[in-house]
Amino acid sequence: MAYPKFKTILLEKDKEEPKITYLTLNRPEKNNCISIGEDEMTGEIKKAMWEVNHDDDCSVVIFRGAGKNYCAGFDLSMVYRVYGGAKGFKPSQRIRLQTDQDQLYGFPQAILDCNKVVMVQVHGWAIEAGLYITKAADIVICADTAKFSQMGQRLA
Repeated sequence: MAYPKFKTILLEKDKEEPKITYLTLNRPEKNNCISIGEDEMTGEIKKAMWEVNHDDDCSVVIFRGAGKNYCAGFDLSMVYRVYGGAKGFKPSQRIRLQTDQDQLYGFPQAILDCNKVVMVQVHGWAIEAGLYITKAADIVICADTAKFSQMGQRLA
């Protein structure tokens, strides 16, 4: 089974062991911070989990990050704009809450619902939303360089 191409993640089979699929967070220039939206990283992770769940040849999916850090959390440059907000315009509470449900909570839910073994390979920083993935996984493997931060924030 050939996986589709994505813009913010790489989804690929291990060349030596095709039962293993790698999902690489692929925004190293931004320390793999998670962009929000159906055509962004949150949506692509959900689509990738669908692909993995429907791949009979896959037994394990391993999340990892490209570059020097695993994941720097949510891409805060997208906050509020993801809801359709603009100067002088505030989207309805229903729109904001539905976006949170679909995107901010939807991508870790897709990982929790995965019917394959989910592993995470952490190196460098794992911050906030990056920890959502580790918390949804079955197994987390950490390099000696791994550092974790859950300082908390209010997104919008």
